[in-house]
Amino acid sequence: MTRSRPYRLSVLLSLCVLASALSVLPAVPVAAAADRDCAPALTTAALQSLLDANGRDPDTGAQVPVAATGATVVHGTTAQTFNADILGIDYGGIGIDHDLIIAELSGLGIDGERGVWAGMSGSPVYLDDQLVGAVSYGFTWGASSLAGITPAEEMLTMTDAGSPTGRAGASVQLDRGQRRSIAVQTSTAMAAVPGRLPRLAVPLAINGSQERIEWLQRRARRDGSPIVPVAGTGYSASAVAAPGDIVAGSNFAAALSYGDITAAGTGTTTWTCQGEALAFGHPFFWEGRTRLGLHGAQAVTIAVDPAFGSYKLATLGAPVGTVDYDGYTGLHSRLTGPAFASPITSRTIAERPDGSLVSDTGTTNVAYRDYVPFITFIHGYSNIDFLLDRYYSAGSSTVTWTVDMTHKGRTYQLQRSNQFNARWDVSVESMQEPWLQLERLAGNRFGKVRFDGVHLRSQVVDQQRYWKVARLMVRRNGRWYEPDGTVLVERGSVLRVRAVLHRFRGDRRTKVARRVFTYDLGQRSAGGRGQLIVGNPNYGGGGEFCFLFGECEGRLGRRAETFGGLVRQLRNAPRNDTLEAQLLLRARFGHSVDRRRETELSRAISNSRGLRVRVTR
Repeated sequence: MTRSRPYRLSVLLSLCVLASALSVLPAVPVAAAADRDCAPALTTAALQSLLDANGRDPDTGAQVPVAATGATVVHGTTAQTFNADILGIDYGGIGIDHDLIIAELSGLGIDGERGVWAGMSGSPVYLDDQLVGAVSYGFTWGASSLAGITPAEEMLTMTDAGSPTGRAGASVQLDRGQRRSIAVQTSTAMAAVPGRLPRLAVPLAINGSQERIEWLQRRARRDGSPIVPVAGTGYSASAVAAPGDIVAGSNFAAALSYGDITAAGTGTTTWTCQGEALAFGHPFFWEGRTRLGLHGAQAVTIAVDPAFGSYKLATLGAPVGTVDYDGYTGLHSRLTGPAFASPITSRTIAERPDGSLVSDTGTTNVAYRDYVPFITFIHGYSNIDFLLDRYYSAGSSTVTWTVDMTHKGRTYQLQRSNQFNARWDVSVESMQEPWLQLERLAGNRFGKVRFDGVHLRSQVVDQQRYWKVARLMVRRNGRWYEPDGTVLVERGSVLRVRAVLHRFRGDRRTKVARRVFTYDLGQRSAGGRGQLIVGNPNYGGGGEFCFLFGECEGRLGRRAETFGGLVRQLRNAPRNDTLEAQLLLRARFGHSVDRRRETELSRAISNSRGLRVRVTR
């Protein structure tokens, strides 16, 4: 992987419980937790016996908590301990026959300005040498050090051959008695104890421009997404990691991808034993059997965000294993070396205002192959952003994408080029069609496809360069004129239309071109009414959106009947530099469509123009 710049673009998707913060005391580091490989589980029945033995406070009537300790990483890779006062057990809190342990945490700034932060998910809690469970639930918006703990006995079922598949609740409901008890034990007003503990939110940590982060935040809010974009770091290609770095309390990152675009759920390891590891205490994508990369990580700091709460900022190291199960009580992984990943490679060339060229290469490895289309989109536009050194730039580009894939044991390749012109954001506009074509391949009706590799080649300039259909003219009585209404044509005659095109470089018109289209209107067209449209066949979303919502039937010919046919359709789809003239007439004998195409235009066409046509009887 080569690169002409000293740093890389990267995106870190940190998945864990998002908690709000209290402004009290700073964190106080304490001794690192001891290694507890193959720690036995403390059952909820045994824990309940300890709670019963402690009894209730004679003055307040509140449950006397059971004192426990936990382990998590605040800085670097070494785990430190925190305190956990276990307040009770919410039976059936996670789901039917699945309980949740409620605790109040302290130390490491948890009871200070940080609160329970995103990235603590999976932090093990111990009573002596027995594993109580993993911190996994917290308050999304309230300032609180209260946490929900997934019982260890529930998580350890993932090490069995028949992993459970019950549904995880999106939140844990607390009844009035539980809220009253928590309020008394924590010296808080009952009104301040909410009625539910939400499972998680997803902070999307991005090493990029603040404007791009804010754009993603707006998209997440609009779509109601659990992903919360925040500023962050990414992947360190020089970091050395080994399976032995994954121990209870260590950083644990389940990666969709790493490289230029690093997307990984960063939490904490709960339990390890003989090459197996458990983490998180709640689902990631809740896919059951899965295949994600497992990485160690270096914690940079615990960031306090006033809008989204505290979260762990971490840099991923090298892959050390594979996450093979994403269950409702956490993740199961095997520490057996790197998982196979589909590489996305790119070469981006940008033209500077003085005409000089600067180039850049990049690589992103995608372990979670279902995300190859979307991560290709992010990889492509991020590299263009980086080279243009600006955000939301108008411009034009030429993009070629090559996709190698396997379908039912047979290899296929899609290679396609297209030109783009963007009034607002050339980075995003240039990558939408590659993304949508990959989505169309991934969601095809012929069976699952495996993406073996994607390569992008982009040449971009932050100046609009395009053709525009300026006007349409009609030939009548030996001269050309520009109609101002419906064009009347006699049946059996010939309709001649001339498109006048202007080529622009920025705001300056640099060339005028003309193309003539001729249509023979037979007797069957008598009484027909319709439209003639001349311009870019993809203008207005007509081109790329058919890749998502069908196999482009009509525009690309008959519906694809095989996977190979779909690949050919996408390869030969109309380009943005294709000038198409389409006449659609509806008459008493049915309707007809007649197309004329003129390719070989040097730039993308930015619009289409139309004429109303009526054929006399």
